Amino acid sequence: MKWLMRHRIPFGFFSALAGEPAAGKGTTYSSLAAAVTRGARWPDGSGRAPQGKVVIFTNEDDIASVIKPRILAAGGDPSKVFVYRDLFTFKDNLGAFEKLLKELAPTWVILDPGKPYIGELRNAHDDAEIRRILDPVAKLLGKYGVACTLVYHLTKDEERAMGHRLLGSIAHVAYPRAVWAIGENPRDESERPVRGFMPIKNNLYDPRRVGGLEFRIESVDITVDGKKITDVSHAVWQDGAVLMMADEYFEEHRSKKVAKAQKDVEDILEAHGREMSSVDLRADLIRRGHTPRTIRRAMEGLNLDRHHAGSKQPGQHKVRLKTRMTS
Repeated sequence: MKWLMRHRIPFGFFSALAGEPAAGKGTTYSSLAAAVTRGARWPDGSGRAPQGKVVIFTNEDDIASVIKPRILAAGGDPSKVFVYRDLFTFKDNLGAFEKLLKELAPTWVILDPGKPYIGELRNAHDDAEIRRILDPVAKLLGKYGVACTLVYHLTKDEERAMGHRLLGSIAHVAYPRAVWAIGENPRDESERPVRGFMPIKNNLYDPRRVGGLEFRIESVDITVDGKKITDVSHAVWQDGAVLMMADEYFEEHRSKKVAKAQKDVEDILEAHGREMSSVDLRADLIRRGHTPRTIRRAMEGLNLDRHHAGSKQPGQHKVRLKTRMTS
């Protein structure tokens, strides 16, 4: 088995990187891409990166003001990074993708976000259709010995397991051999919290043995082509591995969400004389930004009395607060 980053990012297979908006996905892969361009040491201490070219397909970040500065801030060589903003799809342009692999010979290909590059699907939840599109691409990755990482956004439903929060079909998680989650450490309440690069799954090596990594995002001012650019983000990696899975690492964040929802339930009921209809209560909680799943978990853990007051239509019962959980 050959690895771009040992036991984490394989050659010849798809891998995936997932996180919420502003989680630091672009900063993370820019830091790792910079290591590839210089053959620098990996942050996990597993040796040096195989030096080579990096291809980034993206329709989100600007090349001059975001991508190139991030590569420079991380100590990379931007002349070895090739950024393409034209949207192609594996479904319709497989030949062009093979031509790129053959002629440019990149070491690592990154697609951010990955979903549009797969191509339009008749059914976004059809695992078989996604596999039919990606199987020929995977053969090319194996043929040319290239690592390929798809970047995904996570849904906001924080009560679900990480593997079920990628937008679209579960095949977006099932197909890549290794999937990593990016996000803030929920136990770090500092202004610049530590973030985790944590395994959702790894089919090629025991994820509990390799664990995840932590880093902080810091900003620097740099000059690019004679122009000063301020507050360019780059990852500063922490020493040592964190032997946890993504769901374990980020679990406390979900617990905090439930606790916040419970506090809001109590406050809303107190403001309404300690009793109101369940429909109105849930509507109030949704307006405060809570998801239905968080609301359900919050309600289950509170000392509430539910009863019908005249109407017995489904969902029209009253909710009464018996005693507060907090003083």
